[in-house]
Amino acid sequence: MGAVNRMSVLGWVVNRICHCAWRGGRAPYGFPPRFYFRLLNVEAAGQSCPVEIPDRDPVEDFAQALAALKDQFQVSDSDIARAIGVSSAAVGTWVHRQRKPRRESIEALAAAYPAFGRDRLFRAAERETPGPVAAEARERLMALFEELTAEQQEMKEIEMQALAERNRSKFS
Repeated sequence: MGAVNRMSVLGWVVNRICHCAWRGGRAPYGFPPRFYFRLLNVEAAGQSCPVEIPDRDPVEDFAQALAALKDQFQVSDSDIARAIGVSSAAVGTWVHRQRKPRRESIEALAAAYPAFGRDRLFRAAERETPGPVAAEARERLMALFEELTAEQQEMKEIEMQALAERNRSKFS
């Protein structure tokens, strides 16, 4: 680019995008609209775009949830491990943010310490809370499943296994 300063070129581009987005116009040619709509904090060439940053609630991670649980119930890692049937080393990996627990461990933790609740623990592990299956729903699903051909049953089983695996390993 020779004598042209790269920052001044970048400043000009950001300035054009901000100016265009600010006045409600369209994105300059070659820039996808999502680029300038996602600008959060832009300052270039001494100018800035007025940007509203939404207030976000602080998210509790699983290590923080475990720390709160340990404080509330006055228990140690080994106490938690014994209560839910895992090794204390596994609890240690959760405390030190090395791994996130499997669904079975979260369910056992929620059962052992019901004051914390499944939703809070699953949310802290960055997973969606699995829904319970009522007896009548189970019967309806089995009745529908039995009406499928053998090939369709196999396809549905593969699909359900894939969904369950995604739920188990989504953020592990």
